[in-house]
Amino acid sequence: MMKLRGGVDILVATPGRLLDLVQQNAVSLSKVEILVLDEADRMLDMGFIHDIRRILNKLPSKRQNLLFSATFSNQIKQLTNSLMHNPTILAVVPRNSASQQVKQLIHFVDKRRKAELLSYLIGSENWQQVLVFTRTKFGANRLTEHLIKDGIKAMAIHGNKS
Repeated sequence: MMKLRGGVDILVATPGRLLDLVQQNAVSLSKVEILVLDEADRMLDMGFIHDIRRILNKLPSKRQNLLFSATFSNQIKQLTNSLMHNPTILAVVPRNSASQQVKQLIHFVDKRRKAELLSYLIGSENWQQVLVFTRTKFGANRLTEHLIKDGIKAMAIHGNKS
């Protein structure tokens, strides 16, 4: 915190931790020139919109804003409009479009049987490399344990792992 009080050129922080540091007078936001919101869609999904708005109220009105998002939902569009004047939107692919190189299937299954279905698909389709995204770290650990019990080599990767 002493280093922060001396000032920094670039500060990377989560919204809650940044507000905590501001409250402890370890950081001043009065001279911020550029605000970058990365993973904006995830921050909104996780309920950080109120923290983001509190941070915005502490920033100088004249600054450059950069917002990065994997999706461009209506909520992201509203946030963009509230943050920016005449924003330039750069899109790698058309809004919410699916890649033509990816085969998509949907399996309707009871929530309690998702892990069982995944084990079955991996085994019956003889999948060798699979990347699975879960909503929480706990869910990743629980799914990994289930797959291992089913004889599938698996490993969880998340922020609590070395």
